[in-house]
Amino acid sequence: MRMRELAGLFFSRRGALLVVVLWVFAAAGLSVLAPNLSSVTSNAQSDFLPASAESTRALQLQRERFPQQDGLPAIVVFHRATGLSDGDRTKVAAFAAWLRSADRPPAVSSSFSVFDAPAAADALVAADGTTMLVLATLVGSPSEAEFRNAVAAVAARATATAGDGLEARLTGPAGIIADAVKVFTAADARLLAGTTLLILVLLVLIYRAPLVALVPLVAVGWVYVVVSGVGALLVKAGGLVVNGQTSALMTVLLFGAGTDYCLLLVSRYREELQREADPRLAMRKAFSGVWEAIVSAAGTVVVAMLALLLAEFRGYQVLGPLLALAVTLMLLAGLTLVPAILMLIGRGAFWPIVPRVGGTVRSERALWARIGAAVGGRPRLALISGTALLALLATGSPLLRESYSFIASFPEGTPSRAGFALLRDHFPAGQLAPTDAYVDLGGREIGAELASLTALTEAFARHPDVASVQSPAWPLGRPAPLPEPARAQAARQLQSSDGRVARFSITLRSDPYGPTAFETVQELRQTARAWVSTRPGTAVLIGGASAVQLDTREANNRDLRLILPVVLVLIGAVLALLLRSFVAPLYLLASVVLSFFAAVGLSVVVFQGLLGHDGVSYATPFYMFVFIVALGADYTIFIMSRIREEAGLRPLREAVVQAVASTGGVISSAGIILAGTFAVLMTLPLRDLYQLGFAVAVGILIDTFIVRTLIVPSVVIFLGQTAFWPWRPAGGGRTSDDHPGSATR
Repeated sequence: MRMRELAGLFFSRRGALLVVVLWVFAAAGLSVLAPNLSSVTSNAQSDFLPASAESTRALQLQRERFPQQDGLPAIVVFHRATGLSDGDRTKVAAFAAWLRSADRPPAVSSSFSVFDAPAAADALVAADGTTMLVLATLVGSPSEAEFRNAVAAVAARATATAGDGLEARLTGPAGIIADAVKVFTAADARLLAGTTLLILVLLVLIYRAPLVALVPLVAVGWVYVVVSGVGALLVKAGGLVVNGQTSALMTVLLFGAGTDYCLLLVSRYREELQREADPRLAMRKAFSGVWEAIVSAAGTVVVAMLALLLAEFRGYQVLGPLLALAVTLMLLAGLTLVPAILMLIGRGAFWPIVPRVGGTVRSERALWARIGAAVGGRPRLALISGTALLALLATGSPLLRESYSFIASFPEGTPSRAGFALLRDHFPAGQLAPTDAYVDLGGREIGAELASLTALTEAFARHPDVASVQSPAWPLGRPAPLPEPARAQAARQLQSSDGRVARFSITLRSDPYGPTAFETVQELRQTARAWVSTRPGTAVLIGGASAVQLDTREANNRDLRLILPVVLVLIGAVLALLLRSFVAPLYLLASVVLSFFAAVGLSVVVFQGLLGHDGVSYATPFYMFVFIVALGADYTIFIMSRIREEAGLRPLREAVVQAVASTGGVISSAGIILAGTFAVLMTLPLRDLYQLGFAVAVGILIDTFIVRTLIVPSVVIFLGQTAFWPWRPAGGGRTSDDHPGSATR
């Protein structure tokens, strides 16, 4: 059965009602039965690394041999600018005692302070006497209420302890993740409300018809509920986790791409209503004219998202199928729910500007007709000027600096960021998240290998970026004698219960989330391998926050090298199938890639130059490429499918001009809406999402108004019938004067 015949089953009043009822029941059922997507999220970077990563193996070894240390450390920083008084110390001592008492939150498994171990004063009290640290370990998942409540309770107790000039801030990995969960939880509702309002305003401005503006929002809203439920069920069934960005990206992609698909159908439907008196026949013709382009456009996004299954970094790996599911369901809604709603409303959906048979052409079509004529008249000028502008913007892309510091993404007033600032000013910055090394002695006892462990400790300590090394050889972080009770306590912390695995806690001088720390971890791993090479049967694994970020960088770089070419090949295949051409995908993908580098270059100038950011989030270029290439290909499909359609009726130059006139309004509207949905990310209080929102929005606008308006039409005219080889349009693929080259004046 052909698509047009299949559409006839739905384009009746009874069929339309059935479609709407089915979607209502699906959304209602899943909203009741399925868990919330946020319940399966995690913001711990280590959860997304492959099992083969050294930091992952180190974490696994720690959980097996040091179960008493499982959990996330929280660091409470107490500070008085003029120096801690005796009264301050008394207050902090009471706080530390509360952390050891039965009244502490259940998630607090242990704590450590100078009041427990006076010998650790050098590590816990600043040399200038202004700052003191109290450590606590929290167990459980940061996505669970018990963990978040524990962090909040510790922070509240610390705040109550402070006052009268004494400051208290909670930071450390537990504080950072708790702040991230809080930000993302608030961001979901804010993003959903902001995106909905923006799209509603834009659609009302585009159509000047409030009812038809609501149709895409209703469709996307239904799909959002369905996707959230189905996605959460799939993730939970697979024992997977998604990060906090997943929900945000799914929201903007659903609303942006979904509205674009609806926009294409609605615009074509309005055209047909000016030719057909029967709205049902008009919808059938509109559907017949756009379904292939919509399916192909969604297909490019789906294949790009499914390519993420090849990723080594699980944050990308899990995100891909979820976004592919979202786009697939949005496609299904765009081809069933949207036509059904429009069928039930009829011509009145466009009130107060109801399209009538033989009605006048709207003013924006005349505008795009002039633009198309200008490009068709001077294609060489359009091609050179558009390409030169993008090439100029792209010159900034080689200056890109990647940032792996999640804490730098928080607003300055965030407690964990403020606490880190205090800690960094008075202690080695690496004390925020020490690097861990686990030494498996292959069955030998630590006591018998103390000399060799001392040699390894000294080798680590000689690195210029290492501030201190705690190990069984140096329990205090430096070579110093230790009384027997303190030595026994240190032994419990620094060796496994069977005495065959030693733990080293290495404090770096540099920011543990910065590039210097990554290089240090690489060099410490080289030092460890050299030590292991002289001691058969032993093994050393280095983990901790800096090692996790280093392994993330390596996984991200590997994914960039592998997945980006795969995405291009898959999208090229979709374009080749749609356009029946081997040549067209080459120049179309080249234009999208150029717009990607232009967006990267402009983003570098804005973020690193104008705004003074330390760099661009490591994930931003990856997401930019996938979204800009996949979504940009949508607009390529919209215009190229119309050029093919028109080229079957008239010479190629005229076909291009007519296609620009016909699709310019809908593509520009779709581009503005899609860019707007990503730009909503800029309103969220996370620098990483701010950067991603700006960069993708800029890339979409570049693709919409430069690539699709200037470059693609001019290239098609310049190449003539070669632009679609081996397909040959019925119109002959000729320019108006039968000579492709003559159109390039």
